[in-house]
Amino acid sequence: MKKFIYCIFLLLPFIDLTSSIMTRFLDLSLSLGSILKGLFLIFLVMYLFIFTKSEYKKISVIFVIITIIFSLLYLITKPIFWNF
Repeated sequence: MKKFIYCIFLLLPFIDLTSSIMTRFLDLSLSLGSILKGLFLIFLVMYLFIFTKSEYKKISVIFVIITIIFSLLYLITKPIFWNF
């Protein structure tokens, strides 16, 4: 499992590069790289909640929850989000 995660971390710069090229030249707001990185983030959070036995698991879960709350509050209070 750790080797898979390390391989993904090694591929992230190339995913960012292809995502940047796709958004610049294809005029897309959502690219394949963004989707892959989002899925990988969801996988890592699930891995943290379910499979890990680390001594820092409780702190990591608290950090993830605080980040989610901050992101939701940011989206709710962002004026551009409500002005369609």
